[in-house]
Amino acid sequence: MVTCPICRVSFFKRHWRMKTCSTTCNTAAQRQKRSLYAKEGKRFCRHCNTARALDEFSLPAKRSDGCKPCMKLRQRGLKRCSSCFEVKPREDFHGRKNVDGREPRCKDCSARDSREYNSRPEVKSRVRDRHYRTRFGITSEQYDSMVAERNGRCDICNTKPSGKRRSLAVDHDHACCPSDQTCGKCVRGLLCYSCNTALGLIRDDPQLAVNLITYLRRYTGS
Repeated sequence: MVTCPICRVSFFKRHWRMKTCSTTCNTAAQRQKRSLYAKEGKRFCRHCNTARALDEFSLPAKRSDGCKPCMKLRQRGLKRCSSCFEVKPREDFHGRKNVDGREPRCKDCSARDSREYNSRPEVKSRVRDRHYRTRFGITSEQYDSMVAERNGRCDICNTKPSGKRRSLAVDHDHACCPSDQTCGKCVRGLLCYSCNTALGLIRDDPQLAVNLITYLRRYTGS
């Protein structure tokens, strides 16, 4: 969690770019920043995302105008990244609904910052918990408790999953929740990928399971 610099309320960042807790606080922060720049005799260029002296802007100064270097680059179809400061084609920047129409940072810098943000333990834990809450109606702590009770083994084959799919799948009653998302009340157990797939292929029909066993015993002699 981080603290909003305006209202001092703690909140979870839904995106790595978030600095305030709400749109209202963000507007107040932008107003404070513009007032500070005006006292220092500067203006903020939203094209390169930096504060520059007033003489670096064309006159008469408009809020939608960028600084002179940025406007010259834009005429040539170029843009300077605010992170790595390299001049790149505008196609190397993600689109954005602002006066410039592009993000201030290039795609490479944005991807790098996103990887660094998503690799944080607190972010991974929050994303994991949101996944189990929204899809299965349980918390990540409840899922971990279910895994510990089974010693990490599948409820059907009693083996620990390995390979790429090393986590146990949450099985639920499709008669209650036909879709992949569950209410949490119809969760039945934890299965490995193979058993969960097999259960889905027989459509949770006990008679099909009996027919399958009869078929196998007919040809295996057991």
